[in-house]
Amino acid sequence: MLIGIAMVKGKAAIVFNDAKKFYYDDLSIYDKCITEKPELFFKYLKTYKSHDLIEINEPENYMPPSPVERVYLPAINFKSHSSESSMTQISSPYFFQKFKTSIVPHKGIAYIPKNVSKFDYEGEIAIVIGGKGKYLSKADAKSVIFGFSIVNDLSIRDYQMVEYPRYGKNWVLGKSEDYGLPYGPFILPIEDAGELYFEIKTYVNNELRQDGNTNDMIFSMDELISEISKITMLRPGDIITTGTPAGVAVHNSKVFLKDGDKVRVNVSKIGTLETLIKNEKSL
Repeated sequence: MLIGIAMVKGKAAIVFNDAKKFYYDDLSIYDKCITEKPELFFKYLKTYKSHDLIEINEPENYMPPSPVERVYLPAINFKSHSSESSMTQISSPYFFQKFKTSIVPHKGIAYIPKNVSKFDYEGEIAIVIGGKGKYLSKADAKSVIFGFSIVNDLSIRDYQMVEYPRYGKNWVLGKSEDYGLPYGPFILPIEDAGELYFEIKTYVNNELRQDGNTNDMIFSMDELISEISKITMLRPGDIITTGTPAGVAVHNSKVFLKDGDKVRVNVSKIGTLETLIKNEKSL
């Protein structure tokens, strides 16, 4: 059973996708806090199986599949991506952050900021945190995972790839733009995921650009969670991504994203995240 949030009867509701049959819970419509507050959202999902679900057609207006607080992303966490970028593999994960203002829902629009010409895609898996934990060992890391979804780490290479003496690259301006993190459409709960092996494919206008899988990860999901929990309490609403496989435009002489492009990120067992790219000047 896949879980998300979409508009039903003009209001946000928790929706379910079970073998391409769609359902919603009427309760979630009448208590909007369930879809807005992470603690209540994940608390509700512990009991939804006892509720009466109502079958509907596939939703047309999706929202991000969970309320989001903080997003942590590892740089260069796939061996193939490390190779294409000519970067030496590091001994511990290097993280940067995106903000909830970057979130774009499934079938939403991501706007290219003005004066940006190198707007790039990075298809990734989102590890959706549903519990609290700090100083977690790798063995305990899964205890805070609710499930898995899809993100596209849209990146402004114009800023990110500029080297500043003594400071390195500008990860903040290169990664934290508005509309820079499409997320969705559904979450696959960890209890339904089986083996934590996923395949990732990214398409731009039906052209396959990225094709990888989680066996290529340098640091495992457990290692990523454990590392972040050394310095901050992980909480419901946090997201940790896996990193991206090879195939990004900046390292492969590919055409960067432009106005009108359609990007699809497909992750096995979860589904496909679709995003339309538009120039912000057209707002």
